[in-house]
Amino acid sequence: MTMREAIREKLRKNHVSFADLRDIDGFQGEFVIASSINHNVIFWSGISAEASDILNEMCQAGEFEYQPTTPLTYLIDGAMLSLPQVKSKRNYKTPHWLPVVLVTA
Repeated sequence: MTMREAIREKLRKNHVSFADLRDIDGFQGEFVIASSINHNVIFWSGISAEASDILNEMCQAGEFEYQPTTPLTYLIDGAMLSLPQVKSKRNYKTPHWLPVVLVTA
């Protein structure tokens, strides 16, 4: 199964966190997924370049969208980022974590 197929399989469950995607072969690496509006708003870190490319392509194709969630989602799923959390809509000058889930369109 390719990484794209494995991601699509996980998305069938809907409301998928990045912690849910970590067990996909080849998913983990040294890249981040960040907001296109403010690159200091980090959705997740520690993903591979391939995973980043696939997620960007799938999101642009409308296969899913990012939706904010509570940190509790990630606590339950067993992984969190150790960055300060996004608390409001503003221009962050340093990296902040915005917990999101992937929601199928």
